[in-house]
Amino acid sequence: MDKKSTTSKIVAIVGPTAAGKSAWAETLQPIFKGEIISADSRQVYRGMDIGTAKPTSSIQKKHHYHLIDVLAPDQQYTLFDFLDQAAEAVQDIHSRHRLPLIVGGTGLYVEALLDGYKLSPVGPAKDTRQALEKESLASLQLIAERAHILIPTSDQKNKRRLIRALERGSAAAPARQKTQYDTLRIGVHVPKDILDKNIRRRVWRMFKEGLVDEVQELLSQYSPTAPGLKTIGYAEVINYIKGKGTLATTQEQIVTHTRQYAKRQMTWFRRDKRIEWLDSVGAAEKRIAQWLDSH
Repeated sequence: MDKKSTTSKIVAIVGPTAAGKSAWAETLQPIFKGEIISADSRQVYRGMDIGTAKPTSSIQKKHHYHLIDVLAPDQQYTLFDFLDQAAEAVQDIHSRHRLPLIVGGTGLYVEALLDGYKLSPVGPAKDTRQALEKESLASLQLIAERAHILIPTSDQKNKRRLIRALERGSAAAPARQKTQYDTLRIGVHVPKDILDKNIRRRVWRMFKEGLVDEVQELLSQYSPTAPGLKTIGYAEVINYIKGKGTLATTQEQIVTHTRQYAKRQMTWFRRDKRIEWLDSVGAAEKRIAQWLDSH
């Protein structure tokens, strides 16, 4: 790969949780002299390792990960923060003539970076409202969730109220600008029955690796209402520690909530017809090689 070929290119690897995105990225990273930028709004939190399926420090170093362990669980992490840090990481990677691989399931983060979203930091601007009105109810719900904007349960299925809440919460306006990046978007396709098994297996492994102990350690340092601890897996275990439910019911709740989240992720990703859904990392390798050769 020559130096010119990587100066504006980005490959994104997206898909639902437990689809195998990180495994694909770690296979592809050395092949294409890449570096991985995590687009995961929970792996940014220090100390939240097991419950976010975070790669170990040795794997992070080996595969050149960025945007992991960025801040403490009691701090807010927003789309604004991600775009600033991701753009800086992309520039750094390009400066060394390497290929950025954006990897994660937080669709809003990936889309905002690759499409050059113009963000509205405050107030209900007219263009913000018009852009939000074009989104589906499911997409608005996901925007609110990823931007850490708390929406009353009674408003979550009311599109008009959702939009008003997003405006008040300084949501990102999904208004695209011309982007300087040349991008390839690859989706990790996994049949639903396999994904369900992967989710159950992952949750079982988290408990085996010590998720309850990890949450207890976090609670010794942070409030249970800390932004990071509202994550699926952590919230349910906090309730368990408080005496609400058994270990078995807690594990089943996490499986159910993770499946629901994966469904919302796919609702988001299906909106973007530019994503090429592939069945294997071998197919992804061939497609990336073809794309780089043709650009």
